[in-house]
Amino acid sequence: MGLLFYQAGIAVISGSIFQDEAQGGILHNSNAGTVQFMPDNLSGGDNGFFDLTGSTISNASKALRLRIDDLSFNNTIELNSSIYFCRAAHNEFNFSSNPTYVDGSKIRCKGKQADPPVAYITTVGLYSDDNQLLAVGKLSEPIRKDPSIELTFRARLDY
Repeated sequence: MGLLFYQAGIAVISGSIFQDEAQGGILHNSNAGTVQFMPDNLSGGDNGFFDLTGSTISNASKALRLRIDDLSFNNTIELNSSIYFCRAAHNEFNFSSNPTYVDGSKIRCKGKQADPPVAYITTVGLYSDDNQLLAVGKLSEPIRKDPSIELTFRARLDY
């Protein structure tokens, strides 16, 4: 019956929707298939009906609304997706880039010098071949990372 362009706020509709239900349109209670609208406590034309051409916008839209019997919309959006797997090997990303993580040459969050470093991954960045940041993904909760753990993150980029 037509198209809706939500972003632009425009509806492009076919004139055939103004026909009666029996003729494939969406209007009910009309006068023998004409494109006239019933008034709702409004002053009507000669036979109590409104024409689109002789009515104000508010009266025509109100009359049209009262005559619509069944109206539904189908929305179709083409969505492109790419899935990337981001690997954090056991010897990578074991230290935080937060400046408070290190105090001088010592890691602040370690209890003993012999303890392995511990970091938490909160963000995944997708970079181009020339090291340009393309996208950033935030994890719903931090993931613990130390040298004994190897992780693989699945990132889906929708565009």
